[in-house]
Amino acid sequence: RVSTGDPIFLQLVHRLGVSFDYRLTGAGASAVHGTDQVVLKLTGPTGWSRTIPLTPTRHFSGDHVSAHVSLDLSSLQVMLDQISTQTGISPTGYMVAIAPRVHVHGLLAGQPLITSFTPSLSFGLEPLQLQPGGGSTSGFIPSQRGSVATSALTGNDLTVLGLSVPITTLRLLAPIGFLVALAGALALMLVVARSPVFGEPARIQSKYGHMIVPISAGADLGWPAIDVSSIKALSRLAEASGQLILHNHDGDVDTYLVNDEGSVYRYQVQLPKVVWGEWTEPATELADAADLSDAATTLSDVAAGVTADASSLTADA
Repeated sequence: RVSTGDPIFLQLVHRLGVSFDYRLTGAGASAVHGTDQVVLKLTGPTGWSRTIPLTPTRHFSGDHVSAHVSLDLSSLQVMLDQISTQTGISPTGYMVAIAPRVHVHGLLAGQPLITSFTPSLSFGLEPLQLQPGGGSTSGFIPSQRGSVATSALTGNDLTVLGLSVPITTLRLLAPIGFLVALAGALALMLVVARSPVFGEPARIQSKYGHMIVPISAGADLGWPAIDVSSIKALSRLAEASGQLILHNHDGDVDTYLVNDEGSVYRYQVQLPKVVWGEWTEPATELADAADLSDAATTLSDVAAGVTADASSLTADA
């Protein structure tokens, strides 16, 4: 009786039984189908090889399939003797391999699965014995790992300066951050709109700068100017007459001019000035004693005159 891993003496053993068992393990394996076949591979010391089917190709369903083959060692030895006689090569140094071929397709965790498993059980063939390859039993339990790509939802964190914040928390805070950013943008726009640097002259320069020529000779071109209501109207006049817009900056006044054949059109921008005296209380000055004495004497004389006039009016009455 021969146990797994023992050498097989050809004078005592003429038929060798080999069982094969395949099982697919994996979470969520379903609708699995496949085919299996067992072949014998014979390889000579010079590289010559031959493949002999031991079982026909079979179809199976499920994640498990098994097969049993019986290897006729006497017929195998006769075949090797014939090869040696025809080629002159010594019938030593041959390798015999029993190789199952399993092809599987189906679903694993909801994903398509297509895989193959082709292990090989090798023996060294000598004139008197068949020796399992490696002399150990580890080769009798072959396995193969595989995987399929799946998608799943999982929590995620955003780490900034060593501080981790869950993405779900950031999503809840996002509307608040948007409102804060919007308020900041509105405040910035208000500051920019009120800033002289970004006032109307800057906007005019940004939009009509390609038509504007700065001048330093002043805003008087020698003709009475006709004021227009907006820079847009002035730019239309310049485009219609094919003229450029002359720009003069004098203190707080920006003057834009278009000279159209003797007619001067003008638009002016003047920054508002703050006159601090408008909000300042008038200063109170104290009169000196001499002035007060003179004022008192004058008032006394006036009062005496008014009294005399009153008396005269009474006497006449």
